Amino acid sequence: MTDESSVGRPFAGLSFERIESFLAVADAGGIAKAAPGNPSRQSQLSRQIRELGEALGFELTARRGRNVELTPDGLRVQALFRELSSSLDAMKRERASAPVRLTLAAGDSVLRWVVLPSLHQALADDGRVELSLSAVTQGYVSVRDGVFDMAISKARKREDGMKRARIGTLRYALFAPRAIYKRWAARRALGDLPFVCVTGAPDLMQAFEERVGAPRVALRCETFPQAALAVRSGHYAALLPALAAQEFSSGSTVALELDGLTALDLPLVLVARERRLEAVPAFAVFFDALAKRLASALS
Repeated sequence: MTDESSVGRPFAGLSFERIESFLAVADAGGIAKAAPGNPSRQSQLSRQIRELGEALGFELTARRGRNVELTPDGLRVQALFRELSSSLDAMKRERASAPVRLTLAAGDSVLRWVVLPSLHQALADDGRVELSLSAVTQGYVSVRDGVFDMAISKARKREDGMKRARIGTLRYALFAPRAIYKRWAARRALGDLPFVCVTGAPDLMQAFEERVGAPRVALRCETFPQAALAVRSGHYAALLPALAAQEFSSGSTVALELDGLTALDLPLVLVARERRLEAVPAFAVFFDALAKRLASALS
């Protein structure tokens, strides 16, 4: 699609209406999904995306059977346009003295036991922010690709363009209702515990078996908060973040001290794109305040 005219006039044909249409289709996962049951709007979206690609000089989408997928160039443009759109919206809201809208992604258990108990303090430190939370498993990648503003992720090798703030270590404990603990304490055999396997964390479950031992799985569920509810029922034991102790009434459960649990410790970082932080001063201030509060929660 590239020609001399598109290279010489790289921004000819660009418009925010076309950019917004492209983002709507990219986020929805296809033209039909972006405008279900509306052939007229679907046709308009198709035309606008084609015109945007012509303005940029390369293909943004490719057809795969009946579906339309983003090309590698389209994925890069999606991240750039997301950042541009969200940063301009933040600037507009700042000028109007309205709260800046930000997003934070993390695992469900981290949101429940690390973020939510201390989040109100960070928001109170700076009233210029309105925050939305999302439970995801690939928070770091989602921030890098412009889907979310921030994420709490396991520590990893630094990438250019990403700011990281170390917030502490997520530690795990094996929780058991007191009645079950008493039966277990007689022999201290892991196979005597009716164990909850969290299917949404297969790597951690495998590491637990390798480092601590093979439990007797009595129940499977998807998330750690679900496993915590199972423990609260009084009938099951489960591996949970140590901070999940706040879920249980005093004396109702016991955190078992087992060799090998410390090997499951998970260093955590708060991450955001440096360019986004530079573009939105209120975001940069909130990022630092939130990192401080989260570090306090994990200390």
